[in-house]
Amino acid sequence: MPVNTVVFKPSEQAPAPPIDPSTMEQAGLPAGVLNMITGERDTGVALANHHGIDGLFFTGSPQVGHILHKGTLRVIRAKILALEMAETTLFSV
Repeated sequence: MPVNTVVFKPSEQAPAPPIDPSTMEQAGLPAGVLNMITGERDTGVALANHHGIDGLFFTGSPQVGHILHKGTLRVIRAKILALEMAETTLFSV
């Protein structure tokens, strides 16, 4: 049975993790459906270049967006690549 999962990596510059795992459990999401990893540039590069991803959604700087655009097209091949690039980062409170 196919299962869809999401791996979420917030910016290393974020003041706090944006997702509390207990909130996901309270919402009724099965374990492993929404996963959060933390790390710096190397973590993001490894995630973006992983052969098992079917799509990549990115929100961040134009500089990083262009790097992802060039690099992931070789890895993802005709899968989803959605880039939302801005000079400023928005935080929800």
